Amino acid sequence: MKHVALLRGINVSGQKIIKMADLRSALEQVKEFEQVSTYIQSGNIVVESALTDQRVGERIHDVILNVFGFEVPVLMTDYEHLITIQNQTPFPDSIKPYVIFLDRIPEPEHVSALDSVKERYEPETYVLHGNILYFHSPLGYGKAKMSTTFFEKKLKVLGTARNWNTIQKLIDRSAPQ
Repeated sequence: MKHVALLRGINVSGQKIIKMADLRSALEQVKEFEQVSTYIQSGNIVVESALTDQRVGERIHDVILNVFGFEVPVLMTDYEHLITIQNQTPFPDSIKPYVIFLDRIPEPEHVSALDSVKERYEPETYVLHGNILYFHSPLGYGKAKMSTTFFEKKLKVLGTARNWNTIQKLIDRSAPQ
């Protein structure tokens, strides 16, 4: 089975630097992993393994800690989930949202608190589906007032964002053969 791992907070602002070639090489040493591939420097990994998603995530976390010396949250997904994310986008075809993967479904009171300040950030907008947050900023993510950190603080969760093009590439790379 192919697993998709999304690393949070690597290669950002000169912190937690990991070259993908080095990470790929380290992960290829894990006996339960086959066909390890990475996509761009933001930490996207596709690996084939008979292990569960949780166990794959734990193994990747441990390799990063032991080889590179720092903690990195690893959020797991798979092909079917990525297809669901693609098909359920609440935005029109002309809008390519960012997708923020959350480590769990936020508590309802935190969602309500976030929703209560939503108007302050218009024209930026978001839609939350379980532990997936679709986010659109007409000015681009780099100029957005709402960000992954903003959503993490408001929702009391961990998250990692990917642009729509990355979602499409991960779908392609994780598709069953």
